[in-house]
Amino acid sequence: MINSILIIDDDNYKKKNIKELVLSIDKTFMISEEEAINPGLLDLRSSKYDLIILDMSLPVFSSSESSSFNPFGGIAILREMRRKEITTPVIVVTQYEIFGEGEIQKTSKMIDEECKSKFDNYIGIVIYSSVNNEWKEKLVKMIGDIKNDNNTVC
Repeated sequence: MINSILIIDDDNYKKKNIKELVLSIDKTFMISEEEAINPGLLDLRSSKYDLIILDMSLPVFSSSESSSFNPFGGIAILREMRRKEITTPVIVVTQYEIFGEGEIQKTSKMIDEECKSKFDNYIGIVIYSSVNNEWKEKLVKMIGDIKNDNNTVC
């Protein structure tokens, strides 16, 4: 059962849209928000969540602090979750198709395949768009699948 959700995303507009969509599924969801890698990891260590909705490209620290930016911040969080044995399901919601630059550049498909092969708690990637609703349908389906999987286990 999903009761509590952590959204880690530095884009306030996107985060607001995700939150509205999630609450349209179930108004009783308790949603917490973080905007950077380090605060997100601190929150994950101190609180238990039933689902994480995670951006891929994130600053290391919150916007109120000087911060470097990690184009693969979502993967850094997934690695730390694996290291700390945090098995909460994770859905990546990103608005980019390409991450990084030069030799380290990866497409969203490459990231999806990498995460599926390395992280047991990774559910999938959703490409967010402010101009179409496909992302909404995909995210709603993924959340529904997680809810159904959890209901059959109980």
